[in-house]
Amino acid sequence: MTPSAHLDTFARDNLPPRTEWPDFEFSLPELNYPDRMNCVVELLDRRIAAGDGDRPCLISPGETISYRQLAERVNRIGNVLTRDLGLVPGNRVLLRGPNSAMMVAAYLAVIKAGGVVVATMPLLRAKEIAYPVAKAKIALALCDHRLADEMEKARAGASDLGRVVYWGGGAPEALEALMAKPGYESFTACDTASDDVCLIGFTSGTTGEPKGTMHFHRDILATCDSYGRHVLRAEPSDRFIGSPPLALMTKLIEELASGSGLRVGRMTLDILGAIPVVPVRVRAWVERPGSRISMMAAEMSAPRPDGAERTVARVTAWLLSTSDTRDAATDRYPPLAEGEAAPVPHGWVGAKGYLETVRWRRQPTAEGQSNVAWLSPMAHLVDSEDMTDLQRLAMVADSANGVGMALDPEKFVFMNTDTVVHLHRLPAGNDFALRARGSIGPDGIGVTTADIFDRQGFIGTSAQTLLVQRRT
Repeated sequence: MTPSAHLDTFARDNLPPRTEWPDFEFSLPELNYPDRMNCVVELLDRRIAAGDGDRPCLISPGETISYRQLAERVNRIGNVLTRDLGLVPGNRVLLRGPNSAMMVAAYLAVIKAGGVVVATMPLLRAKEIAYPVAKAKIALALCDHRLADEMEKARAGASDLGRVVYWGGGAPEALEALMAKPGYESFTACDTASDDVCLIGFTSGTTGEPKGTMHFHRDILATCDSYGRHVLRAEPSDRFIGSPPLALMTKLIEELASGSGLRVGRMTLDILGAIPVVPVRVRAWVERPGSRISMMAAEMSAPRPDGAERTVARVTAWLLSTSDTRDAATDRYPPLAEGEAAPVPHGWVGAKGYLETVRWRRQPTAEGQSNVAWLSPMAHLVDSEDMTDLQRLAMVADSANGVGMALDPEKFVFMNTDTVVHLHRLPAGNDFALRARGSIGPDGIGVTTADIFDRQGFIGTSAQTLLVQRRT
């Protein structure tokens, strides 16, 4: 290995024996990285030097940040880490927060300063936070102030964790206050080796204790230079966001129906193939016109490796005309109240992507009863555009299969091929409860059904067909 820049040699000292490493293939010319390289310099500073400094880099609900603006935030945090908090190359830093511009800046700043990032799911409780702190011997944490309760509980039981700095709360000692010091806008990156560890990602621990997976600086760039360049084929004008297909196509159908006097009574999502992490195309049309009853449809298509498009998902929706039936309105079930959440929100704790965009609160239930979870989307569907309450519900309705799971996900795969939602009332708000239960047949086919609630009460039902297969 290349001589390390780490003064704290913990990460390299704890790499597995070389005989247990995977085989690394660097056959692509763009993967032939130099021995010394800091991946944040390549991701940010090189882009600015190439003239992309004023291009949008991050788009969040509150702001759009250019490459140059993000680089300055990274530099300011890098100075805070090294000048104020005593970080030396190789130190591990725990990061806690939902997806946000500050989380991204802190992530990159730790790496640029030669540190090792250990990021955690925002839904983790104190015990689940304390484990990686002890395992990776972490002395410093940067945390969103909204997650302070569990962070402080974890801190009380973690002898290695000496300091926690919060952002977002406006306190005099907050991260933003430290970042504002004069002269902190510039920062020289640590001269790391391309095979210096820059992040440790812990697994969820569903099969035992969580395992820490270590990644080098070159690994971060290899993802961009192989998958990003040759599979995603990203262009400078592309924007990337992870949106549930039902929610995205619901948005198109609502826009198509705007001003018609009709509202959605039933939506059916059919998943026609694997939905890749690539730019997708969506379109909507009127399948069956009508002034009282109309069917509208939307579909999502993605490119094949040869460039041809294939349809990967389709939504059909019955829309019905509305009238005043408030004097006859009835509900099958009484409203569902949210109680204290169970310690583990779901069976995929630690998984990245969609699960990070929804706040889960699984409710304790007695054996034999349907599982209940309250879910609240935390991200916008498209950039910073406002969402309707129906779109918010569509972002979480597909999760009924996870809420009502009847099998151990470590032993079985149970993927839904569809999601059908019936609504006798439009949803209201951003908080939804799914009371769900899976039923598994003897021949590898199952069904998950769910009752759907908002804060006001029962609003409808959903059903999903499951393909059940035993993991081998």
